[in-house]
Amino acid sequence: MTGDKKVLASTLPRHDDASKLADQFSDFFEQKVLRIRERFTESDASVVESETNSHSLSDFEPMTEESVRELVQSMKTKSCDLDPIPTSLLKLCLDDVILSLTCLINQSLTSGEFPTVFKQAILRPLLKKAGLDINDLSNYRPVSNISFASKLCEKAVFTQLNNYLIHFDLYSKFQSA
Repeated sequence: MTGDKKVLASTLPRHDDASKLADQFSDFFEQKVLRIRERFTESDASVVESETNSHSLSDFEPMTEESVRELVQSMKTKSCDLDPIPTSLLKLCLDDVILSLTCLINQSLTSGEFPTVFKQAILRPLLKKAGLDINDLSNYRPVSNISFASKLCEKAVFTQLNNYLIHFDLYSKFQSA
């Protein structure tokens, strides 16, 4: 999606009040999630028994400043409106903030809690494909933009979880995506 407001506006339903339109999208996406959840709770599918695994991941390991530095440097330099400073600037002054970032990530890893501020996202409706009726909300999908710090914390968890699954050969033979 481009930052051009004319392009964005032309792919949104006709509206007189942007706030009301945002509420309509919010309600629509929320109802969609609720309908999906209902299908899971009403499902009568049987649970397939699998091999019992003797391995257990009970804790995440605290990260070193160097491992956090490597994560930061490996990530795209994309910013979100929720970022207090642009990601490019954060990467430029990484030496000055690496200790704080490491403490923040390690607090999350050791407590098992994801900071509330990291749960915030900017949600943008995106037309599923060109040519669809722009006035039909079901032709849109929600796209979430989250802060760089949130992505960094998620990547720290992903890295440890992925390494664990690889180390103990726990990926399904048919695992995809």
